[in-house]
Amino acid sequence: MRRPTIILVCLFVLGTFFASAAAFDRVREEAANRLMSRALKLFQQGKKEEGLAIMRQVKERYPNTSSMLLVSFFLGAEAKAAGAPQPTRHGWAREQIKNICGALKAYYRDTGAWPTEKQGLAALLAVPAGVEGWKGPYMEGKEPPRDPWGNHFAYYRPGAKGEFDVSSRGADGVMGGAGEDADVHSWEVEGCKAP
Repeated sequence: MRRPTIILVCLFVLGTFFASAAAFDRVREEAANRLMSRALKLFQQGKKEEGLAIMRQVKERYPNTSSMLLVSFFLGAEAKAAGAPQPTRHGWAREQIKNICGALKAYYRDTGAWPTEKQGLAALLAVPAGVEGWKGPYMEGKEPPRDPWGNHFAYYRPGAKGEFDVSSRGADGVMGGAGEDADVHSWEVEGCKAP
């Protein structure tokens, strides 16, 4: 067999494979859409539990279909209505601080030092002057992240309880407070201690 013929056969086989994969995806999408239509009809008839059961089936059987957006919305709304615990701003601040701590540790591994207080968290996004070994950016974005209330995270080096401290000052943006105004500190976040 000549070389161009082999290439054509390979291209034909690959084309057939991708065409059948696309057809399979269409079949899965259509099946998920049929189940979603059935679930929505059950909701309209007031049969909420049956509709939710079908949506859970869609979630399990067809996780990578466009219907998942609608399923996620309905199941999330149902969980909220049922009183399931919802993430709080303080919980989100802890997650953000945990991510910042991971980025600071990566910065330290690469450079052998922590960012100075003057460099701040911006050192995780752009190489500071005179720093060698920087392999970042260590976080996404053009500026350091803000806490769930839109305030800048506070970065202290050295920290009161370690090599560094990262804090969210709560809703009021001022140190101290209770309730929504309560602070979240890196030393309170699991896995955030400097090595």
